[in-house]
Order: sequence, then structure tokens, then C-alpha cells
Amino acid sequence: LHAREPTLGFVGMPLAVPCPIPFFECQAAYLAEHWARPAAHALTSAEEREDWVEQRRAAVGGRQ
Repeated sequence: LHAREPTLGFVGMPLAVPCPIPFFECQAAYLAEHWARPAAHALTSAEEREDWVEQRRAAVGGRQ
């Protein structure tokens, strides 16, 4: 789920997943659940998503 554009989502695979199909299914189910809810009942807020992005950038030395 994109941090700033909540109607944009990505289903993909990290570098090492022994069985990717169930992993893809889980990601797709999360996106479907998020998009099916009204904005007031979203699984994550925009602030939570932005905080997560900043934490990841700090952890991996984010590029801008």
C-alpha cells in the first residue's frame, strides 16, 4: 500500500521467499481488505504509513 496514495498497492516478492504464491495471496488479501473499508475504518492511517516509511529509510539508509 503506497504511503501517500492509498488507492495504489503493490503485490511483490522480497528477495528470499521459499514459497511465494501464498505470500502473494496474503498481500492481495490485505490490499483487498484495506480498499473494501471506508476511509474512517482503514487498517492503517496515512500517518502510520508515513512513519513506517521513515523508519525503513532510517534503517536502510533511504535514498530520495
